[in-house]
Amino acid sequence: MSASALPAEALLGATPRLRGDAAVDASRAVRHSQRWSARAGGRSLPGVVVSIGMRWSGYVVVPLVCGCSGSGSTPPATSSSTAPSTVDVPAPVADVADEPPADEPPADEPTSVAPAEHASASAPPEVDGSGPDYDLFRDAQDAMQASDRPKARKLLLSLIQRHPKSKLIPRAYLTFGEMFFEDAASDPAKWQLAQSSYEQVTKYPPPHNPVYQYAHYKLGWVHTNSGNNARALKHFSDVISFSAKYPAAPNAASLASAARRDLVPVYAKAGAPTKAYAFFKLLSGDVGSSQRGTLKMLANLAQVYADGGKWREAVAIYAELIKRDPTSACGYQRSLVLAKDAAGQASAADRAREMQLCGKR
Repeated sequence: MSASALPAEALLGATPRLRGDAAVDASRAVRHSQRWSARAGGRSLPGVVVSIGMRWSGYVVVPLVCGCSGSGSTPPATSSSTAPSTVDVPAPVADVADEPPADEPPADEPTSVAPAEHASASAPPEVDGSGPDYDLFRDAQDAMQASDRPKARKLLLSLIQRHPKSKLIPRAYLTFGEMFFEDAASDPAKWQLAQSSYEQVTKYPPPHNPVYQYAHYKLGWVHTNSGNNARALKHFSDVISFSAKYPAAPNAASLASAARRDLVPVYAKAGAPTKAYAFFKLLSGDVGSSQRGTLKMLANLAQVYADGGKWREAVAIYAELIKRDPTSACGYQRSLVLAKDAAGQASAADRAREMQLCGKR
């Protein structure tokens, strides 16, 4: 279902019938967990946990990753030239676009579909404006707070149909997207509708659309849960690019930070370890010769590989970190030895190198 094909019955809650590959992808989405754990050399390596984190605030559904607010948006542009520039996804990712992950998580692991941000989750203000479109939007949010989703859907659809030039159109589609995203945790057929709703939001360009960046962020998560890793990386990259072009936009920096964090596990599924540094360098926010953010993302990637039992990949990244960040070589060498221990490949030379870098402790 394309973004331009959102029939009224779908927005009112009807579940689309999935066929072929779409049904397989949707079924797979709810099986994929974002938590991996592993043990190496008798010592526990921390898992990566992603959990649902949504709450209500005022008249707006606020995922804990950010507060998305503003005064509205302009109608869709006739040209894509007004959209922010994006960072291209490198070839090693495109080579495996839309392929399912090679390793299924353990069957007893919980399924998670959205991130929970523990910081900088500022709540957006209530919608500030007047007119029949604002009344419909507020009534819809009141209905959602009262757990009357059918009424909320009808009110939002009425807003879209009766006030097509309203500044609230992107927020109306965003609200539909949030409902479908939440529903998809138990009904994978709703991933299609969530994607289409968020894509409608992105038709209204910045800077007048205050939820443009957030819609790209949620599209990253829609594709992550659907196993479309290359598309997920593209949307997370768009979030970061937006922050660079519109640094004063509400929550631009916090969303970019969340995107940098959340794209790392996706890259672990889709990208080549040997090209990770170059990919992260484009997105890290590092300027000039600085590589602090890039190294942080690279270290996170190594941990994700280790937590997923991908010891060869973890070793490759730790070896690169030792080369690029000699001041932290001791810690990286220790982690490298742990990974090789878990794979049964640690050698006397590896341990001697650890002794050399870290000393006797």
